[in-house]
Amino acid sequence: TPETEGTYEIIASFAGDASYGSSAAATTVAVGASQTPAAPIEPDTPTTGLISTELAIAIAAIAACIIGAVAFFALRKRK
Repeated sequence: TPETEGTYEIIASFAGDASYGSSAAATTVAVGASQTPAAPIEPDTPTTGLISTELAIAIAAIAACIIGAVAFFALRKRK
C-alpha cells in the first residue's frame, strides 16, 4: 500500500522462453487519501421469546388432555 497519494505506474514484463514469447504491460493506479474508519457496529442484543419450547409443549399437552377429557365425557353422556 503506498504511503502517499498520487498516481503510480505498475509494469510487468516477461522475457520469454522456448515455449512462450516475451510480453510486457503497464497500467496506472491512482491512490487517494484514506477515509476515516467508521465506528464499529454494535450487535443487537439477543431477545428471548415469550415462552420456552418446553413450556409450549407442556401447555399443548395439557390442552390436549383437557380437550380429550371433555370429548370423553361428552360422548359418555350420549350413550
